[in-house]
Formats: sequence, structure tokens, C-alpha cells
Amino acid sequence: MSARKHLLEIPSEVMALPISELGRILAGAMHDAESDDEDEAMRHAFERLQFEGAIEKAVRSGLLQPRAPGTCLPMSMETPTSVVTVTDLAQFLNDMQCSVEIVSAEASPAPVADSAGDAPAPAWHLMATPDELCTAFGAFTGMTKDWFNNLKDRPALKAARFRPGIGGRNKVEPLFYVYPVLQWLIDTRRKTGSSMQVATGWRMLRQHFPKVYEAYELNAPEPD
Repeated sequence: MSARKHLLEIPSEVMALPISELGRILAGAMHDAESDDEDEAMRHAFERLQFEGAIEKAVRSGLLQPRAPGTCLPMSMETPTSVVTVTDLAQFLNDMQCSVEIVSAEASPAPVADSAGDAPAPAWHLMATPDELCTAFGAFTGMTKDWFNNLKDRPALKAARFRPGIGGRNKVEPLFYVYPVLQWLIDTRRKTGSSMQVATGWRMLRQHFPKVYEAYELNAPEPD
């Protein structure tokens, strides 16, 4: 892939992109697939194959989190309709030092938007900050904000992350989907921190995140 930086403008209202279209979208930032120049079209086809291979490998290894198209909730495995958030994709491209860089476009939707223009707004009511998660579950698990500093050591938290935080003057807190965090915390195989009973986890979920509890109430354990 080319070392020169190519800017991919994505309208700010687009929150997610279909995984199946990422190769075409990213290659389109570099070359014109519909060009009359056969060499240009060939270069686009080559870059598309390169990107598709890299994306497939990233999803398989956990570097990119597949999400449900209707809610952007994390999925355990990719399906033909899976999406990735623009935030996750931008972070992946940056980590891989890719030649394509995503920038926000405030103008009317570009062709990229056509492939994901129907992506719904994020389900903010299903998310929480590290502080909120520590308040809810910390007393029972030993969870602290330090757990969120190096997610490479905690892939379950990385998979539950909707967006990373932004430091500095215009600080933005990271956000995590609460339910997958709960699933990890009540998993007996978890090695980080102290174990937490399933019933306790659900009780804290109901107390601190009632809207999340309502969304997943059917999965709650039967009362004793």
C-alpha cells in the first residue's frame, strides 16, 4: 500500500461502515475504480484486495470489532451485515500506519455515506464511562480505572469499547457497552480482579444502569 497519505472524508453523521465494503471504500480514497485509465483501475483493484485481506485478518485477530448494524453493539463473530464504527476504523488505520487517514466531512453525504447512510445513532443509554463502571462494580471486583489503561491485556474490555477517550484540553471520556462488560465480570474464567457472583452483577446492573437492565432483562438469572 502506498506510503503517501490519502484523506478519506466521511460525513460526521455516519457512525459505522459495513465491513464488506471497507476494501472498496479505502481503496477508493487512493484510486478511481471507474477511471478510463486501465492502470488506475488496476491500482484500485490491487489496493482493494490488499485492504480486504488486512481487514479480514484484523477482524479475525480482534484488532477490529464487528458490530451489529442496528445498534452498533459488539458481536462475537462477523456476519455478512456486520459493521465497524468509524472511530474503531480510524484508530485501526492509525495503529497500522496506513496510507489512508479518515477525516470528518461536515458537508452533505459523500459516496461513502451511501454504503452506511442508514446506520442508526449510537445507543448511548447502553454505554458508560470507566468511572461509572467502577462505581457500579468496583466494590465487588476490584475494578479501577487502571483496568482501562491497557486494553491489550484485557481484550474483553477492548471488545466492549465503543470509542476511545481523548485527552488534553477538550477531554472526552471513553465509552463502553455495559452489558458485555457485565458478562466479562461475572465470567468465572476472568483472571483480573476478584470474582463476582452472577446475581450480584445483575443486581448492580439494575441499580446503576436500569436502562441496560431493561434491554437485557430476559437474560437475567432466575431469582432464588
